[in-house]
Order: sequence, then structure tokens, then C-alpha cells
Amino acid sequence: MTLPVPPLSSLTSLPATKWLTLYNASDRPENTTQKDNSKRSRQLLNHFFELVSENILLGQRGISFYAEKLCVSERYLFKVCKKETGKTPKDFINEFLIGQIKNALLTTEMTHQQIADQFGFPDQSAFGQFFKRQEGMSPSEFRQKYR
Repeated sequence: MTLPVPPLSSLTSLPATKWLTLYNASDRPENTTQKDNSKRSRQLLNHFFELVSENILLGQRGISFYAEKLCVSERYLFKVCKKETGKTPKDFINEFLIGQIKNALLTTEMTHQQIADQFGFPDQSAFGQFFKRQEGMSPSEFRQKYR
């Protein structure tokens, strides 16, 4: 919907910032704001993905850490992720983490304890529970099946 441009006589009594706001709003196509928001959302997601890949090995798995780094609220990050991809930020963090763990299980001779330590799990038990919850099998079963 395009806003009508007010008559010039009414614009002269408005402060300059109000006039520019009215003028710019009436001059834009109606979907420009949606395109800008979508572009900003994609930029936010790309930055989020970069941060996850840089910080996951440091044990940073909390949404609050990434929201703070992106200077947005956890709720906003959740909303953008869900709207643009259908997944939550936690889903992306877990998927990336599982990918890294699978790679370590298949390409190294590291023990489960060493992998748990590398990825910031408090102990081997927490690591095994996380992996089984995500993949439906233990790290040992995964290693045996796909090696």
C-alpha cells in the first residue's frame, strides 16, 4: 500500500525529520521493507552460522552466547531462524556439533573421552547421552557401523 503524499502546505509546518519520513515512506514500493527485512534476516543468519563454526570447538553451545555476539535478543534470533529456515538456533548448533563429532569419530583414533573433552562436554557420559539423543545410537555403535 502506497501512502499518499500530503499537500505541500501541510509539510512546511512539520519538522524536517517528520517530512523526510513521510516523503520516503510514500515514495517506496510497498514490498521494499519486506525485502530489506529478509535481507537483514539472511545476513543475521549467515553471521550466526559463522559464529557457530568459529566457537563450537570452544564449547559455546548456548543461544544466549550467540545472541549477545550478534547484538540481538535470544527471542529475536529464535524468531528469525524459525521464520527463515523452520529450525531453531539450537537445532543449528546441535546439527553443526553432531557433524563435527561424527567427523572426529570417523577420521581420528581419539577416544570418546578425548572427543568429549574437545567439544566441551563435562564428561563422557554427557557426551554419549547427547550423541545418542541426536543420532539414535551410541558413539561406539556409530563408529563401528560407519568405519
